[in-house]
Amino acid sequence: MDFMDIRVARKYFLVIAAAFFLGDVTTELGAQGIQQVWTHKSGIQYEGILNSTSAVIEGTSVYSTYDSQQIVHIDEGLRHIFVSKNRVIGSIGDSTRNEIEIPILQNPAPVSEGHGSILRIGPFNQFGHRDLIIRTPTSPDPLFYVQGITKISPRYCEVKILVGAKIRPIQWAMKIATGTVPSDVLRGLLRSQIGNPDSASEYLKIAEFFLQAEQFDQALEELSFIRKKFPDLTERINDDQILVNQARARQTIREVRLRLDAGQTQLASALANVFPKEGLAGETLAEFAEIDANIKQSLQLLDETRSQINTLINEVQNLDENQGAAARRLRDELETDLNVVNVLRLDAYLRLASDDSMPAQQKLALAISGWLLGSNNAIENLGIAQDMFSVRDLIQKYLQTRKEDGLERSQILNQLAEFEAGTPNYLAPMIRQMNPIDAPDLSVYTGEKPIEFTIDVPGPTNNPGPQSFRCLVHLPTEYDPYRRYPLIISLPDGTQTVEQNLDLWCGGFVPALRTRVGHASRHGYVVMAVDWRLPGQGAYGYTGREHAVVLKAMRAALRKFSINADRVYLAGHGIGGDAAYDIGLSHPEHWAGIVSVSGKIDRYLKFYRKNKHLDLPIYSVVGSKDSLTIIANKDAWNDWLPSRQFMDCTVVMYDGRGNELFPEEIPETIKWMSAQRRRWPDKSGFSFECRSMRPWDCYFWFLEFDGIPADEVIWPEDWRDKNIPGLTFSGMLKSEIPNTFRIGPDSAKSVNPATLWLSPEFVNFDEAIQIRGLGNDFKDFVKPSAEVLLDDVRRRADREHPYWGRVDLRGINWMPGPPR
Repeated sequence: MDFMDIRVARKYFLVIAAAFFLGDVTTELGAQGIQQVWTHKSGIQYEGILNSTSAVIEGTSVYSTYDSQQIVHIDEGLRHIFVSKNRVIGSIGDSTRNEIEIPILQNPAPVSEGHGSILRIGPFNQFGHRDLIIRTPTSPDPLFYVQGITKISPRYCEVKILVGAKIRPIQWAMKIATGTVPSDVLRGLLRSQIGNPDSASEYLKIAEFFLQAEQFDQALEELSFIRKKFPDLTERINDDQILVNQARARQTIREVRLRLDAGQTQLASALANVFPKEGLAGETLAEFAEIDANIKQSLQLLDETRSQINTLINEVQNLDENQGAAARRLRDELETDLNVVNVLRLDAYLRLASDDSMPAQQKLALAISGWLLGSNNAIENLGIAQDMFSVRDLIQKYLQTRKEDGLERSQILNQLAEFEAGTPNYLAPMIRQMNPIDAPDLSVYTGEKPIEFTIDVPGPTNNPGPQSFRCLVHLPTEYDPYRRYPLIISLPDGTQTVEQNLDLWCGGFVPALRTRVGHASRHGYVVMAVDWRLPGQGAYGYTGREHAVVLKAMRAALRKFSINADRVYLAGHGIGGDAAYDIGLSHPEHWAGIVSVSGKIDRYLKFYRKNKHLDLPIYSVVGSKDSLTIIANKDAWNDWLPSRQFMDCTVVMYDGRGNELFPEEIPETIKWMSAQRRRWPDKSGFSFECRSMRPWDCYFWFLEFDGIPADEVIWPEDWRDKNIPGLTFSGMLKSEIPNTFRIGPDSAKSVNPATLWLSPEFVNFDEAIQIRGLGNDFKDFVKPSAEVLLDDVRRRADREHPYWGRVDLRGINWMPGPPR
């Protein structure tokens, strides 16, 4: 494997270090008082002062003793976190953090609490001052203030409005991540607070601050300054520099392991190799050596596997024409495509490769079937395995057909029926292992410019021509189509360009390093920013057009890129956050999690928020001064947080902040995403109860309706808050009564035609399927169907959980779907 040029890697190390140091600064926790560490059921750990509350409200809350109320509150200092008591495992002990806090002499406004909307925030100058333009409820015109940093800690800075404005100043204290303040501003402010310039301890305190903030370059620079100013402290400075280098090395090791987990082997190896090892502790050197050895072992396994397959193909005897062609195709694909990700497909073969008692033809069958189906589905029958490449080719052709290509699909199904490997038992795992259906040409993709494509949806009735909407995608470093990546679908605010929204997640491109250094890129996420808005659109409209744009973009991404469909996250900022709430809660089956930053819960969601189903993880980010958003959302939050029936909700409230984009929250959001997976029905049981008021909110996991009756619909342009129609759909599958579905509403007269989709994940096709509640009772066998499976993947693009069979409701009777 070719690795990054060492000079480029050194440049990369310096830039990437700044990125992940900033990320860790914003993710550390703490506050005044006794702090504890506790664990959420998702595995995420938080650290801060724990207490509880009965409700999230606007304004200042009064909190109770921890565990006395149903909503857990943790004060981290920078942020307030609210989660359900039902989802807390418990405290694992007191925090051992002992952070430096340095007050900065400023002239803050007297106590007179202010509220309003933030219109613009300027950069900090050398005095820690910046401009703030706001609009208050009592003043429709913009108000201009100056803010100043009044306290600095390694994790956050406190910022207040200062006296001196021409208008009456107000007190507006907010907290911002320390990593968002330029280091030269921090150093200047910290040095300005030194009372005795001949006191080395005051300078050492600044060095200690930068060490705690994990800004290691600044810590070393400060130590060099102290060495020159106080030559008699050379020995102490040498010891402190060793401590800083050790801390930097531990941070680098964490980053290297993160990159390896994200599939960025070359980058991880470059980071590990260029880090200076002189003076590091023995255990730290051992960790670097272990990483290097593991990477070399992986590369050695690839070479050995290729060699073993080539030897097997040369030695196997008595192959007919089809078997020989399959063997050669396997050899050719492994020569070009085998890597550290997909080599695991050959585990079944590798375990038995040295077994002399196994015939070579069976070993070849294990290799072919393992490569195409995955190791867990490998078979020893070469008569079946020899046709699998041909079956894969037919699958690819079928999935690339257009809606109107029914005749071609019928011909492909007839061809598949001739192969024993053309049944759902083989098709499903093969589809799961296939590369993207409509993969774009990535030969010229460098990461500097995004991949762009458009989504077309029909226009309104008075202008039904197609409307086009842009989608921009960034792929993580060393993107590999054989690896399944998490996907963030991001919806920009009304004032953001789609490019700005994409950069918020992925960071800027560094030409010398040939990569982006944002947090999504570091963690190996594909990010797609969808320009869902019409020109000049300033509010979310709750329309079918907006839903169609986002859902079509999601399916296009699943077809074009190698995505783990169980890790698709819908995120939005501002009015994009409004859209994320609505589209996410209306179509919950698609998402591993919903992220809304300064978004509002309104209209249909006042009713959809009470939908009951497998927990949909929701991550809400808001500023504590953003009263309008808190008022709009608090009823939903206070339904979700204390309950076991609704969403798995986390509310993040930034202290003193307004309606903002919160870029410093990106690393915390990705940490939350890493713990979330899509909930999917299985044989342990599943149930949902979801209200629908729009014809496009018509499918929920295994149940799909052809719209809803017109008298149950309220269109977005006709929205009202009273006398709301709507229909509640439900589905239940209990583990103690397998294969039996209870479907609602109970009256078949009240709904349009419907389909019950079936998968071996939650039914047994060898036994009869029973349906009760909606329409006449049904009990019959349903055959798995290659046509149903392939058409479902073509339609939904979900290769993780395809449906194998269907039963259709026509009138009041259920009928099994196509038999093939």
